Amino acid sequence: MTKSLDSTQRKPRYEIIYEEIKEKIVTQDYKVGDRIPSEKELIDYYKVSRITTKRALDQLVNDGMIERIPGKGSFVINKENEGVLQAESSKGYLIGFVFPDFDESHVADLFKALNEATSQCASSLVVKQTFGDVSLEKEAIASLLQLGVDGMMILPVSGEYFNEEVLKLTINKFPHVLIDRYFKGIHTTSICTDNINAAKEAVNYLFDLRHQQIAILSPPFKDISAIEDRVDGFIQAYAERGVMVNKDIWLTDLTSELPTNKRNDELIDRDIQLIKGHLQTHPNITAIFAVHYNIAVLARIAALELGLTVPRDLSIICFDSPKKSRDRFQFTHVKQNQQEMGKKATEAIVSQIENKRYPEKTFLEAVLIEGESTVMRT
Repeated sequence: MTKSLDSTQRKPRYEIIYEEIKEKIVTQDYKVGDRIPSEKELIDYYKVSRITTKRALDQLVNDGMIERIPGKGSFVINKENEGVLQAESSKGYLIGFVFPDFDESHVADLFKALNEATSQCASSLVVKQTFGDVSLEKEAIASLLQLGVDGMMILPVSGEYFNEEVLKLTINKFPHVLIDRYFKGIHTTSICTDNINAAKEAVNYLFDLRHQQIAILSPPFKDISAIEDRVDGFIQAYAERGVMVNKDIWLTDLTSELPTNKRNDELIDRDIQLIKGHLQTHPNITAIFAVHYNIAVLARIAALELGLTVPRDLSIICFDSPKKSRDRFQFTHVKQNQQEMGKKATEAIVSQIENKRYPEKTFLEAVLIEGESTVMRT
């Protein structure tokens, strides 16, 4: 069904669209955290140009009613706090969620799960994005404390940028939960994927496809528990098979996927060239274990530019891969359980707020999903 705007109406077309969306936000047809129709959907519905819909959405952004997230869409936000998404609730606890970035393969689904879980326990979720910047993470924690949140759920910035403000929360016994990673030596509640066993399953899958020369592709992983555990699982899989690990074929200095470097085309091109050079230097590599989905994408681009086909010449496996669509290549991947992670994290923070006991560390199982990027080695 479409709606055609009468050109004889006195108001500009963009203003009519703006007011109709605003009305739906005010009446809570679109609740805080909901995605509103995309530009294309609005163009199809109202039969107007992209410029018209963009102007309407820009006005909603300027009014602090929506936030536009590249690659994800436009979401309703808390009008009193621009850039902060807040789940609708009339009672319960006020809980903060601090995270680096809306990675398309993981964090967006995690946010949705947290939003649902906090809503179910009649609590509100206030979200702060840090873009991988430790100074912004400190500011986010400070602003949430000033706001008076009852507790915080934190997906920390990568390890080498460790934020001592998180340690202060532990020392001060302020209710908080780390999500998707943990800090060694710090006794605080964390909800993570069982990355060691998940990585072992992925590597064993490649072994069963007769691959042994498997290269790890990752960013520098010092003190990043999720990546360190994936590497540990990789090594354990080799040890259990009685196969010697060849670290010479690892490539662990890819930097374009560090949170602070997101969307940096120059670094992306650099990483692609690094991967190409690495594959040329080590032609014995038959499979790649990529610790992130986006690194798997770069590896496939590098392979194709070298004239290699995936998976016939090079198999690739990774963690997380967006749902298959008509124009998206589906990697064989380890799928994390964001739904359960959001549920457990919410249970943990509410337990802390209510002074109830909860396990210090919770590790969740992941599942291996077969895609188009792996094949039996001939």
